[in-house]
Amino acid sequence: MRIRHLLMAGLAIFAFSSCQKLFLHERAGESIMFDASVDHGYETAEGPSEDIETKTEYSGYVRNNKERIDWVNGDQVRIFLHTHGNNNSNSAVSYKDYYTVNITPDGVKSKAKVAAVTSPLQWVNGRTHDFYSLYPADAISQSNTTFNGSGAKFTITLPDEQYGDMATNMRYAYMAAASKGYSSSTGKGTVELDYYPMVTTFFITITNNCSSRLPIDLRKIGLKHMHKFNNGESEANKRPYYLSGTYDLATNGGNTFSYNASNFRNGSTYVGAEFEPNSLAYGESVSCVLFTLPQNFNARDLKLTVRTTKSCVANTLANSRVNTFQAGKKYNLNITLNEKDILVSDVEITANSTQLVAKMLLEKLINFETIQSVLDDVTGVYPGSGTCEIVDGRIRVLVDNDDGTRTWRWLTDDEIRYLAATVKTIDLHESYFTQQTVLTVEDFSIFCNLEKISFLELNNVTELDLSGMEKLTDIQFHHGGQIRIEDCPNLRNVTLADLQGATLVRFKNCPAMTSYTLTGNGSEQAQHTNFEFIDMPGLQHIEFERVGSVTVQNCPELLTLKVNTPSNTTQFISITDAPKFRTGTIGRQRDYPCENRLPVTLTNVSNNASGNPRFDIYYRNNHPTITKNNSNRISVVSHHWDYGRNRDVTDTNLQ
Repeated sequence: MRIRHLLMAGLAIFAFSSCQKLFLHERAGESIMFDASVDHGYETAEGPSEDIETKTEYSGYVRNNKERIDWVNGDQVRIFLHTHGNNNSNSAVSYKDYYTVNITPDGVKSKAKVAAVTSPLQWVNGRTHDFYSLYPADAISQSNTTFNGSGAKFTITLPDEQYGDMATNMRYAYMAAASKGYSSSTGKGTVELDYYPMVTTFFITITNNCSSRLPIDLRKIGLKHMHKFNNGESEANKRPYYLSGTYDLATNGGNTFSYNASNFRNGSTYVGAEFEPNSLAYGESVSCVLFTLPQNFNARDLKLTVRTTKSCVANTLANSRVNTFQAGKKYNLNITLNEKDILVSDVEITANSTQLVAKMLLEKLINFETIQSVLDDVTGVYPGSGTCEIVDGRIRVLVDNDDGTRTWRWLTDDEIRYLAATVKTIDLHESYFTQQTVLTVEDFSIFCNLEKISFLELNNVTELDLSGMEKLTDIQFHHGGQIRIEDCPNLRNVTLADLQGATLVRFKNCPAMTSYTLTGNGSEQAQHTNFEFIDMPGLQHIEFERVGSVTVQNCPELLTLKVNTPSNTTQFISITDAPKFRTGTIGRQRDYPCENRLPVTLTNVSNNASGNPRFDIYYRNNHPTITKNNSNRISVVSHHWDYGRNRDVTDTNLQ
């Protein structure tokens, strides 16, 4: 079956079966003509449309236009013929599958004929004839049906895991029809079958609206009823919340099938559809249908999750302007995926990244709502100590089951990736790492949306590499061995509050950093730390209290460099390719001179600087060594204090 949009006030799904005679030769009797139509169909909700506004750029609405679901050539229906006498005596049941052909629209109807088949159903003289039909044909077997003189009952199952492919998924668009009481005494005539929808349908359209104009890959859509059951909840109390499961369709005394919610059983509060790899280009849309049991649901109780290979978007349907999703109707939901949703990493998960995710769950830095949006097949997840564990390198969390009990659930690698993608701030106040831990680029790559990182204890970490983190803006940490921060385009603020364990800090290609200042308590621990600033196009100012050494390479906007208290810790200063450099200062007059014979090398420095560029170095007894290469515009002036005459003595040093 296929969806057709109609701009009209009413909607119904109609199926009109054969108006031709099917000639039977196998035994006596006349062929049966079928005339089938549906006059209830999949109605959309009335009312104006309205976007659902959420922080994750999810949007969806229920449209007020009407739609028809058309028959397609080859659609198959199964028709049961129950022949019986008085008091159901001499009862017999046979069935046949018929295929639709010659589809013709007729306003809000979709008409079809059925193709001729071998061994068709046929009239039997002296019997009453009751006809029952179900779409699709393979939805029911004779073993799942019961018949009596007044009616029939079909037992069907609506699974929780459905299909992303529209054509395949229509197998769950259950429709039923009944037409009873035909006998030789009343005339056989034409059998009319009116098909009624026996599910509630959510027609979901997803559109790629990424500003990058890059394709996305859909993965899964899920719909979850968020009601929580008490432990030991009775089956009767759980039935009103089931979205999928097994139930009965019955007709008694009339020609209309009905369902009874009290018969819903073996249910689940979740339905979902998975996609085969499906690349969705920018501006394009793809649709999926989810079918739920035919009962009413409050919109605020339903959560819709859309997952791509790189994103997870979840929200309730509370703002859809439809208070109640009604049984047997069809609702349209449009979801637009925007740029910031498309950021889940597909890198390998390391032991350290697993450890980080687990610790954030333990400290509730990843909250209940976030975990629940990722684990879309559960209603409740409990982060925190005692409800989250890391066992043999794997993470498990405590979740609610539909029966009200709680069990441990292992997180899959994909779920860990999605959880890591929701993390914008890592803020840990204890050292969770064993001695000699090395934290690499691979350990942090999974946190692809990370904006701020704060480690207050890294005393067991010998290497830390935060390179390639595109969204990172702020870094704060204590301790650490060798620290590399490279290729972070949005990094602006770096606070190193305690560096007693650090030997190297390297910044490279972080264009948003305009200044770097290490003063106060942090700089007291930096006296043995070597700092490197390489390919920093926006860097203008560098300032330290104490430092082991400073290397600057290719920083075209650098203007100033200061080391306030070099003492005997600063080993060398090297600046290369800084054409605008104007002011350098090492030490302070009289009080904080440099104790070492400090080597200072300037290469391609200050050639385009404004004013009179100058580099001042204050020393005590050991005269600094100055090397200038193609840096003649800058004056390097060394200072030492003459205590006898109580004055500053200056000289210009060139070598």
